[in-house]
Amino acid sequence: MKEDWYSTGFTILNYVLEYFELELVASIRGKSLSDVLSLLNDLGNKYNSILASKLLVEEGTWCVIVYREPYLNIQCSKPQPGFDSKVIEADIYMLSPNPSIKDIYPASVTDTPLKCINQLYLASLFFNKEHAVKGLECISQAVKDVEKKLLEKQASINKKDGKIYKLILDKLSKTLKDLGTKIEAEDWVKVLWLANELVMLYNETKV
Repeated sequence: MKEDWYSTGFTILNYVLEYFELELVASIRGKSLSDVLSLLNDLGNKYNSILASKLLVEEGTWCVIVYREPYLNIQCSKPQPGFDSKVIEADIYMLSPNPSIKDIYPASVTDTPLKCINQLYLASLFFNKEHAVKGLECISQAVKDVEKKLLEKQASINKKDGKIYKLILDKLSKTLKDLGTKIEAEDWVKVLWLANELVMLYNETKV
């Protein structure tokens, strides 16, 4: 059972990484796992970015590492090897959202939820519930602010648009509730998916 748990964490982190663009920045061979972590730290500071590594360790263990000081997530296909274990091959990548939310939506609309979404990205990459809760609280407040603005503009909004906004706000409310449930269950792939869904819905309010 224990080995199955490790495999599950490894699979989940690989799925999470599919939401990001991976830019190869280094490849190394024949070093220790500790050396790989040191390089991840150095490159993370150099590029001011979250780094990930996909690597094969001796005895046929595949691992995925996501690192940005002070956060570290190591998931392997088998129980984690020691830090002095020999790495047969390792590719190191710089991460960015794929596609970038900044590229899809106007900055004026996404400034607020972008701060929230970054917390949810961190939560999913590092399996960190504390970040997830902060992200949920942040985007919940952003939605409340939207509702308040819509109420203030109600007199100038035509009936048709008013109905559309209500449908969007109802969908936002349901998605927020779903996000809270997935955070509680620590379902990091779904957390990331719902985070992106929330930004799209938020943009639809055009407030």
